Amino acid sequence: MGLVCAGTCRGDDDMAVEETESVGLRSSFRRSTATVHLPSLLATDADSGKDHGISMSNTQTFLENLDCVGGIESALEERDFERLHEAFIARQKEAFSRGGTTTPEDAAKLPAFVNTMLEHMWPVISDFTTKMIGDVIEPAIKRALGSLGGNFGFDLAQCHLGNKPAHFSDIAINKATQLTEDGQLDNIVMRGSLTWEGDISIVTRFGALPLGIRGVKLQGTLVLECVGMMSRPPFFQGVRVFFINPPNVDLDFQGRLTSVLEFRAIRRQALEVCAEQISRKLVVPNRMGVQLDRSADFFRVMKPRPRGILKLGVMCAEGLLAMDRSMVTAKPSSSDPYVIVRCGAECFRSQTVKKSLAPTFNFEVRLPIASVRHQRVQVELWDSDFGKKDDFLGALDLQVADLIALSVARGQMWMDLADQEGNAHGRGRALIAAEWRPLLLDLPDHPPDESGWVFAGVYGAAQLPGRAPGTTFWVTASCSNLLPGRNTEGVLSTIPLERQAPTDTDCVEEEASRARIERKLAILRKHKLPVEDMAEVLEIDAATLRRQAPTRELQAMGRHTIRWNHAFEFLIASAREAVIKFELRCKSPGEQEKVLGTITYPIIQLLLCPHSTSVQALPVSGTEITLKVRMQMRMLGEPESLPHN
Repeated sequence: MGLVCAGTCRGDDDMAVEETESVGLRSSFRRSTATVHLPSLLATDADSGKDHGISMSNTQTFLENLDCVGGIESALEERDFERLHEAFIARQKEAFSRGGTTTPEDAAKLPAFVNTMLEHMWPVISDFTTKMIGDVIEPAIKRALGSLGGNFGFDLAQCHLGNKPAHFSDIAINKATQLTEDGQLDNIVMRGSLTWEGDISIVTRFGALPLGIRGVKLQGTLVLECVGMMSRPPFFQGVRVFFINPPNVDLDFQGRLTSVLEFRAIRRQALEVCAEQISRKLVVPNRMGVQLDRSADFFRVMKPRPRGILKLGVMCAEGLLAMDRSMVTAKPSSSDPYVIVRCGAECFRSQTVKKSLAPTFNFEVRLPIASVRHQRVQVELWDSDFGKKDDFLGALDLQVADLIALSVARGQMWMDLADQEGNAHGRGRALIAAEWRPLLLDLPDHPPDESGWVFAGVYGAAQLPGRAPGTTFWVTASCSNLLPGRNTEGVLSTIPLERQAPTDTDCVEEEASRARIERKLAILRKHKLPVEDMAEVLEIDAATLRRQAPTRELQAMGRHTIRWNHAFEFLIASAREAVIKFELRCKSPGEQEKVLGTITYPIIQLLLCPHSTSVQALPVSGTEITLKVRMQMRMLGEPESLPHN
């Protein structure tokens, strides 16, 4: 295990925490494709013969953001990259000597301690996973299989995680600090390499034929954060767990359909669905966890905002492999290339360029970055084929920190593409551009523009009207004036939820509500109003009132509260022009979907709030319903890049 660097980085409550770093954490990820590191990115462009130089003002800012000082600046000035690398390590050793983190001796004991705990917890984790298979994974696979999905299902009675628990290695525990409008939060961050080669049993049926999964392989770096230390039980405001990058997943099938799954698209669909479900739940920006302290803010614990936005451009490529044959030649003569960019749980696809081995893409995406040190970006080029599997052309596996260094040093650079084994020869190259813009806690005096990151966290809705059993409610959100390069165009939605059972804190309010209903009923009956009119006043179902249902049942049909705790995030071009529109919708069994009301929220209002943050209950137009939301705006800082000649 490498040395652990002390020192902490600070951010507002909306910023993803950058904990201290261990030396040598640059392990290969998922694919062993070409990896480009800082010295190569800052080197002289061999093709042009030009030394593009380095802006020391921008580089200084970049290095300060990474908490790197000492001999690094002078190494950059003299372009001594060996000394640059030594300076980084010297800085980390210096920080380590100051204490405040785990010692190497103690760190060696951590994996055994954690793995012992995991071994005892494994049966409980197995039960949780079985429930998730039935509730989440099975419906997702059915949808992915399309018309074949009706024949697919899990035998949950025979599904478990086996007797071989996952295990951790190379564990580091560090301290990180968050600054919030309520003060400072001290967090404990555990990062470890997770490996699982399990003897699981997952039995499915495809029609009448049984099919099983008898083995699984999963590898990735898992992060567990204990958020907001307190001097009273439970001692932390909450806990969140996630993968910085998608883990590598493989499955070992068994049964009469094994040959089908090994060699046809169904196996690929199953693997893709498993990887997608893991990404949706556990890969940044997504996290799983629990809010331990009821007084803590849910979104502060579970949904920290990114540290900045990395604009990545795949401008063009040349020397690509020919995969497509023409009508007159036997040998492949061209390809129809397109680009896929992956970062965390996010995936972006470019348009296809027809019949070109030197395509111009000008494809740009904007990536929210949670961890500068540890996140990676994968750039893949594929040949589009109609009616068959697309052909792999080449890929790059890049660290975010190196792309930020590229942004600071020159802005763009040619990079050789690699095959799926990591060999970077004969597959052509791509021109990669990068621009890094940090998110700012407070409004600058002279912002470079009005672009920014908008966070809209929907806690829940109060005073929802009573509807028939089985009615679901949800909120949609859309935002105007968006920057390109994100997957947030159109309308986003929370999960549709039915009326929820009251929590302990709701009991007093529930009792008061029953008393109000009884008083209203007495008044209405005194005036001998028709049942239909009484139901209209009480906003309940007339049939339920007609059969003189108990007050508790009438209350269940009355107004209530639903909690979603769902976050919407948008990257906007101008705070003055952007407007978020919320719509509250519902659907009762056998009825059409209805829009109960809307809310429009101009983002310019947030600029008048302290730290551009507001928590409030917004009235839904034309109703008594209120929507409790947490709204935040973070301006984008100056682009840290240089013009490219």
